[in-house]
Amino acid sequence: FTVIDMIEEGAVVPSYEAAVVDEAQDLGTEILELIRKLVGAERQNDLMIVGDGHQRIYGRRPALSHSGINIRGRGRKLRVNYRTTEQIRRMASAILEDIEVDDLDEGVDPATDYRSLMYGADPVLKGFNTSTEEEQWVVDQIGQLLEEDYESGDICVVGRIKSEYERVGRALAERGIETLAISRDSGDDQANPGVRLANMHRVKGLEFKVVFLVGIRDGRVPLNLAMNDTADPVEKRNRDLTERALLHVAATRAAQSLYVSWSGKPSRLLSKIEK
Repeated sequence: FTVIDMIEEGAVVPSYEAAVVDEAQDLGTEILELIRKLVGAERQNDLMIVGDGHQRIYGRRPALSHSGINIRGRGRKLRVNYRTTEQIRRMASAILEDIEVDDLDEGVDPATDYRSLMYGADPVLKGFNTSTEEEQWVVDQIGQLLEEDYESGDICVVGRIKSEYERVGRALAERGIETLAISRDSGDDQANPGVRLANMHRVKGLEFKVVFLVGIRDGRVPLNLAMNDTADPVEKRNRDLTERALLHVAATRAAQSLYVSWSGKPSRLLSKIEK
């Protein structure tokens, strides 16, 4: 017995005039159906829903029409990127190249028809023989940025999992550079100093002048643990898309400069990016 059942039986009366939904790509069909029911019968300006299948990091594939939400003739695609430079946008889009991404309503949403208004330096991609070499390079780059008058809070080190950004955090601490780990249980107050440390899930919705994506190596991105615990080919494809979206989202957190590093064999997701 669900809230939707209660609404349909009259036990709960819809009491909302309108609803605004963000990050709709990460909501399931049932949640969207509940929102539709809570607002009541369709009318003008009753729902505003924003979503991007390219940024789906939780594996759900909602279809608005299956949730009772009609966007026919009412949907618009935003084609201008105001957050990142065109160079960063191109790299992030390459991660999803040749991958079919849905438009949240059973259509296909290409990643080739939008542009950024800003231009800047190309992302830096750098491979190393060992993780220690990688860590020292990242620390050296961050040290230079701080000398160039970047604030520590302008910089974020991002890893697929916690251990990746923690090892860089330890190297930064050894160099006397303050850090601040942000997790799902902590916010990011810009009044607090420190180079930010976070995993790919946590940085969604955030923005930094400079982002370092570390540990982008084979077996880590995509994460073997996420990819190998199912034999179902459809589920494997969905998980591959989720891993690609995670890297895409993490890369687009950088407004001005993006650094991507790894040790050993690089992630296969970097294969279409010009190095």
